[in-house]
Amino acid sequence: MEKPKNQLNTPGLFYLVATDLAAKEMLAHLLQTNQAVTIEPKWHYVPFLSLTDNLSLANKKDLPLEELLSAVQLEPTFLKKPISELTSLEEVKVQLLLALLLEKPVLILETLSQNLQTADVQALLPLCSQLAKQFQLSIYLMNEDERLAQTPYITKQ
Repeated sequence: MEKPKNQLNTPGLFYLVATDLAAKEMLAHLLQTNQAVTIEPKWHYVPFLSLTDNLSLANKKDLPLEELLSAVQLEPTFLKKPISELTSLEEVKVQLLLALLLEKPVLILETLSQNLQTADVQALLPLCSQLAKQFQLSIYLMNEDERLAQTPYITKQ
């Protein structure tokens, strides 16, 4: 599914087939030009830092963390949780939070359903759709499961 260039700045949650080479090239270009950030199934954090310290590394503009925590459906007490105890869904939410802190206009979610349970994916899709609207983001969900494209949370082209 190739996305027209004028839709790159369109807010929404978009589905892309993981095997679509044209889409991968477009997203690679966005990453290379520092316009996008990738949300991966497993979060790569600085191991000797706490969760709060890892988030602080991305918060260069001193954005209000409590508001952004709420936007990704995390409580302020979440920051006290040891990183080793994070669930797969919480790791994705932390990466979404990091992307908001970095103020990237494009987020790329790569094959997240590999590490997430069905209930987690069901919680993540409406969250991403809401974030796209609230923060004017273009969020691309790359996945092999084309049934995800039929969910009501995916922006229709």
